[in-house]
Amino acid sequence: MASQFPLAPSSIRWTPPPQNIVKVNFDGSVLQHDSSAAVGFIFRDCSGCPFFASARKLGKANVPIAEATALRDSLLKAKKLNYSHLMVEGDSALIINCVTERLKCPWKLLQIVQDIKKIASSFSLVSFHHVLREANFTANALANLGQNLDTQHCWESNLLSSVRVTVNFDLFGGGCLRDVRMVDALQVSFGGAMKEYKSTHLLKVYSSSTSSRPNIKWPPPSGQVKINFDDSVIQQSSDVAAGFIIRDEVGCLLVASARKIVKTTILIAEATALRDSLLFMLWGFKIS
Repeated sequence: MASQFPLAPSSIRWTPPPQNIVKVNFDGSVLQHDSSAAVGFIFRDCSGCPFFASARKLGKANVPIAEATALRDSLLKAKKLNYSHLMVEGDSALIINCVTERLKCPWKLLQIVQDIKKIASSFSLVSFHHVLREANFTANALANLGQNLDTQHCWESNLLSSVRVTVNFDLFGGGCLRDVRMVDALQVSFGGAMKEYKSTHLLKVYSSSTSSRPNIKWPPPSGQVKINFDDSVIQQSSDVAAGFIIRDEVGCLLVASARKIVKTTILIAEATALRDSLLFMLWGFKIS
């Protein structure tokens, strides 16, 4: 399905696989303070629709071990489900390069990588691709979700909202710019970026890696997302903007959006910001 937003130059986004190919996205999550690791992966078809997802806690591990385990888990499940044609994506260049033999495998990863190669040889067609984190957010959301699970969870439908929002962004969002930093959604809307594109544009979906995780003390309950919305009005020009931010259950930013709207009252602007956020949660797009 075509994007509802104009893509920014060099915009990074997830893309569906060719017909009759299953796209696998995998990721690992490691908490900085105690090295608790979790893994997640998702299968999607050529229309971008998810039909299987999994997340589980791994125990204590470093990031490469978590990433490699997530990849191995995904291939084992694909084999069990009798899929034969796979396109596999992950945001760990180390793991992808070790599997494709572009890089000599570190000894600590050797056993897992050997397992991955053995499983991969059983498929009729399989390819491995390194992607940037901005194209791997759904797998990242699943890995983060795994931090809060006592046992492995699998979904064939009814994905949790914290995962569904990233699937919606992959399908309908406008991509995002590499290394864009946003202090406040509404400040950015008057900082020039929105004026350049002159329409609603998703500015950034933040990575929830430990290095960029904000220190938030009020995350929502497990399995839920928290939406914050607001408006901004410049008195001298009466310019109005609306913005919202969506965070997951571990406090990581999933989506941040801001746009200018027609000159109106503060009350209407507030209501518009709320409506935009709910429309994104439901359908993956907003009213421009």
